[in-house]
Amino acid sequence: MKNKPQKLPFTWHYFAMAIGALAAVLSALLGAWSAAAAALGFAIIAHPGLRFTGLTRQVILILFAIMFIFAFPSDPPAVQTAPQQGTESH
Repeated sequence: MKNKPQKLPFTWHYFAMAIGALAAVLSALLGAWSAAAAALGFAIIAHPGLRFTGLTRQVILILFAIMFIFAFPSDPPAVQTAPQQGTESH
């Protein structure tokens, strides 16, 4: 008889993976490639199939989150304020 792979239960890991994937998409749209890499790392490390013991996973996730926050450029060209209407001089 074949051994079926054990099905992993739905846990917080999947929410963390989704947050990492969404953050990677946001980073890629803004052109912040280092932030996208940090977000993908966050999503990969959050996978429940990876077996870490103790606080290892939490420490790595926190480090990836910190890298994600500080990887954005201070003034990305994709994020600009809309011009104010009615302030034009005639």
